[in-house]
Amino acid sequence: MAKIGVVTLHNSINYGGALQAVALNAYLKKQGHEVVFLDYQKPWPVYNSPLQYRKLRIHYYGSEGVVTKFRIIAGMGKTALSNVFYFRRKKKHDGFRDFVQKYLAVTPHYQSYQALEDGYPDCDFYITGSDQVWNNYYTMDRFDKGYFLGFVSEGSKKIAYGASIGGARDDIYVKEIISLTKDFKAVSVREKSLEEQMNRLGAARAVTVLDPTLLLTKEQWLRFIKPSEIKEPYILMYGLEYSPELDRAAAYLGEKYNYNIVDIFPGVTKLKHIKYADRYCSPEEFLRYIKNAAYIVTNSFHGTVFSIIFEKQFLTIPRARQESRMTDLLDSLKLSKNLWDRNKNTYSFDKDKTDYKAVKNRIKELQKLSFQFLEGALNA
Repeated sequence: MAKIGVVTLHNSINYGGALQAVALNAYLKKQGHEVVFLDYQKPWPVYNSPLQYRKLRIHYYGSEGVVTKFRIIAGMGKTALSNVFYFRRKKKHDGFRDFVQKYLAVTPHYQSYQALEDGYPDCDFYITGSDQVWNNYYTMDRFDKGYFLGFVSEGSKKIAYGASIGGARDDIYVKEIISLTKDFKAVSVREKSLEEQMNRLGAARAVTVLDPTLLLTKEQWLRFIKPSEIKEPYILMYGLEYSPELDRAAAYLGEKYNYNIVDIFPGVTKLKHIKYADRYCSPEEFLRYIKNAAYIVTNSFHGTVFSIIFEKQFLTIPRARQESRMTDLLDSLKLSKNLWDRNKNTYSFDKDKTDYKAVKNRIKELQKLSFQFLEGALNA
């Protein structure tokens, strides 16, 4: 079998980033391959730097206008104050580090692209993905060649598995992706909308595959979970940024069913009646919270994925500029009723139980296509 080097976002302090890497690793190892993750991603700092916040804010949103300048200053102040929770945040970072070290074989950290180019391991194949490896938000560069495997020698076998750009991008952006992947042995993306855009622009080889987390079964994911300390039914809130719709949906369910609300929301919620909050849980604890919830409201892609894997009643509220990821996934599984409709103020997702037998059958069909892609790319 082959030795495979993977470049992805496994070191993100983000549940989806860590769990998708573990899932891809588990699948490839089950097929008999040796897998090593190239530690190229810039580490997420435990200390929140106001100056770094200012740099990022200006990089993405500019600095023109009085309102923008005020938001930058206010954000810097909020960032500085957040360090009051340094030790709690460090506990979360340590939990992610331990999780990655437990399940993945990882190279020493590469401080720069040049260091990666000079010292990458010799492998039979190199994979970029899954997750948002082609989203410039995470790289501070429009296109980081490390995530396009530009560091490997000419003739190396390069594969993109489930690569994502996070949301809709213009044709100029996608044309550059096509150019940077023209020497790839096989190219797959996570969103159908990106596949269609790439193929329309001339990349006829691009196909859509499942996020790696969906390559594993519910039973496989259960092996990562320890018993819960919360015994009564609860509603789980999980998001990646503040959303009034998230608050409203959780409050609606709490009042309707008289269930407590559990918050693992890393931002700030304005709900006052939260029974239990855990903003610093490990990836294993994250899985446990989802598995044991009665209902889930989320604006996270992987929050949605694991709600489906654990066969939960859930509502997904898309974030700005991130709609395509949620829509493509739920459309492919015929679960559009679980997507919040911004044109309506009522909820219907909890009225009828989801037919998860049909959903699992659709996942199996999509798994076959994903397995065929990987097998073809790695065995041809």
